[in-house]
Amino acid sequence: MPITKLEIKRNSKNLLVWSSSIAGMLVAFMLLFPQMKSQLESLTVFNSQLGKVFGMDKLSVATSIGYFADMSMLITVGGAIFACLISISVVSNEEKYRTVEYLLSHPVSRKNILIQKYISIVLQIIIFNLICVVCSFFSFLLIGDSISSGSLVAFFIGLNILHIELASICFFLSTLKGLGVGIAIGVALIPYFLNSAMNINDNWEFLGVLTQYKIAEFSDIFIQKGLDFRMAILSIIIAVLFFVLSVLNYSNKDITA
Repeated sequence: MPITKLEIKRNSKNLLVWSSSIAGMLVAFMLLFPQMKSQLESLTVFNSQLGKVFGMDKLSVATSIGYFADMSMLITVGGAIFACLISISVVSNEEKYRTVEYLLSHPVSRKNILIQKYISIVLQIIIFNLICVVCSFFSFLLIGDSISSGSLVAFFIGLNILHIELASICFFLSTLKGLGVGIAIGVALIPYFLNSAMNINDNWEFLGVLTQYKIAEFSDIFIQKGLDFRMAILSIIIAVLFFVLSVLNYSNKDITA
């Protein structure tokens, strides 16, 4: 799959920068936990409305698991932004930089081009999350603690499902028109804010239809000892739906180089 390899190679520097930055920050914050533990035990903000915004009312932040559940939002939100940024222009850039005619001059269909580009996005998301989750595991070893491997695996799966879902939405938008970074960040963050609203008020649970961030909340995964199966299926359906819409739209699009 030459197009897949080309896309990954083209974006390898961004992947390295994003994954190392997010993983590095997470490890750095985890290393601070032993020194901060005594102060964290005296805080009550995490039982307040502010704590609910960030989902920090479910596990004690004075424990390594609760503290990690808080810090893990770096991976969840940072990965969502990364996934959306690499997807929002992956197709439209071919028209913007006038390389689309060169691609279509080869014996490869538009559908095949989209499939290869989509696979490159999925692989980059998986690599990003794998680096972050592996660093999370080692961060516990560095502070002399441990974490359930099952919870981390479930967290890894949840991250991939969420990030691929959001990337699929941006992938579809990329087949419509060249859109900017602002749209990508909006697609990544608006569902996060909706999820925060759900955490504050139980009466707003209907917003769950519009946001799947809970599938990648480590505190929920740890408490439930696994993923929310229904939410996972819904996210996968949404991702597949937007990919199919991308193929249908691009296959019938009047492309001008």
